[in-house]
Amino acid sequence: MASERGYGSATMSVGTVSNANGTIVAANASRRYLSICNTGGTACYLGFGGAAAINAGRRINGAGSVDCCYEMTQGLGNLYTGNVQAILTATGTALFSIIEGT
Repeated sequence: MASERGYGSATMSVGTVSNANGTIVAANASRRYLSICNTGGTACYLGFGGAAAINAGRRINGAGSVDCCYEMTQGLGNLYTGNVQAILTATGTALFSIIEGT
């Protein structure tokens, strides 16, 4: 049975990134939903279809800030099924809480 968000099952994971570009979510052609929340204190940027770059792509603020999560769904028209890259805006490591629905 599909959820109200349009997917049947969800996988929860933790992603990490530093101030060097890295993949936080692998490509998945079956993806129907993706939520990425920055649980660290420093902003980061997401890249879709290529490397993430500071001041380009989708910014996710640090935890406790407005816009510390990014949600992708078919209904919103922003669902991306390829690799999701991230880069931190400062030295250190950020953790992400990730929910992927298929």
